[in-house]
Amino acid sequence: MIRVAGLIALLTDFGEKDWYVGSMRGVIQTIAPGCHTADITHEVPAFDVRAGALILEASYHYFPEGTVFCCVVDPGVGSARNVLVATDGYYFFVAPDNGLLTLVFKNRVQSFMAWKATNKAFMLPQVSQTFQGRDVFAPLAAHLVRDVKPAAMGELLPTIEMFAYQEPRVLDGEAVLGEVIYIDQFGNIFTNIRRSNLIHLKNKLTDGKDWLLQVGEQTVKGLAGSYHERAPGEAVFYWGSAGYLELAVNQSNAAEIFACLPGTPVRLILG
Repeated sequence: MIRVAGLIALLTDFGEKDWYVGSMRGVIQTIAPGCHTADITHEVPAFDVRAGALILEASYHYFPEGTVFCCVVDPGVGSARNVLVATDGYYFFVAPDNGLLTLVFKNRVQSFMAWKATNKAFMLPQVSQTFQGRDVFAPLAAHLVRDVKPAAMGELLPTIEMFAYQEPRVLDGEAVLGEVIYIDQFGNIFTNIRRSNLIHLKNKLTDGKDWLLQVGEQTVKGLAGSYHERAPGEAVFYWGSAGYLELAVNQSNAAEIFACLPGTPVRLILG
């Protein structure tokens, strides 16, 4: 198994206004003095496990191998849901068993292993039913950094909870039907369509200038390289930095203009 890197990356929906993230950092430093921490984000939309899963997938492989990801988007806090300590063979993850690790699992099915954390020796003595990020998840992550093995924290699980992930569908070789999966703070729209969904349509993989992207009743023409290929206020779709097909409006908010929410259907028509 890969060795830990001495770095804990934090991903939560806690925001920065309250003391929650600071308390987690305090616990980590108490258990693993000198441990480095990094923030992915603390602005995951509240309770949005799918958004958290996408943000984690888009970012985790840019960290050094052996990084411990402490991920808390946990609408079921205090319930009977499991607490996971997991590895994909390259990184470690501490997260609620609620689908937050779905996309990591899908990327690393063959090497992914997860344990149900039950050993209270690696948690705080008093565990709150409403703030387990501080009392359970942060301590587990800190003990991983101290080289405690996941197997010491609980029992190996045969599987984990995953949300239903709708793969894009190819329609008659002429179009790809997908959906909106995330909207960032700029209002840019992430679809679930990837280049890999188009591999078997090689005869359709032109430069994309004649492609159409339909969102609701609106249509945008022409795959672009980036925002600057359209004038301010014009819509543009392109392959984004996370690997998904994205739709934006240059210097404006595409989600508002296209009235989009996660789950909104999109159709890529290959010209």
